[in-house]
Amino acid sequence: MKINKRSIVKTYLFAGLLIGFALTPWTASFADEGDDSDAPMYIMNDKGQVDFGTYNGYRRFNGECNRCHGFDGEGGFAPSLVESLKVISYDDFVDIVVNGRVQGTAVMPPFGQNADIMEYLDDIYQYLKARADGVLGHGRPKKVPKTLD
Repeated sequence: MKINKRSIVKTYLFAGLLIGFALTPWTASFADEGDDSDAPMYIMNDKGQVDFGTYNGYRRFNGECNRCHGFDGEGGFAPSLVESLKVISYDDFVDIVVNGRVQGTAVMPPFGQNADIMEYLDDIYQYLKARADGVLGHGRPKKVPKTLD
């Protein structure tokens, strides 16, 4: 039996596709199926001002994450996190940020060792969740002013 280059390329291409599909986590598998009560939540008052954590999440996101996920988390080189947080749970969000994710040829590197992200992960989540829920618009959010106690 004679083996030519074309059949070898087809075999490797087919094997690569099979492996890619096997490693691809489908969005439905990340769907929020249960209680997400441990998730940090944003707070917004009737003036449209957010708590410090959510505001800080905006700052941290734009310092670290927007390079790939775009301004306001709407996607760029990497997927829209505004859309992703409509379907994934807080625990899945944390797992993906800490451990990374491979989906086909797209790779989200792990950030579990990055203190600038890990220390403020809840704040980043709050900001993105407020964006995903549609309560926070584009641009810098207004924050609740500090009060003297």
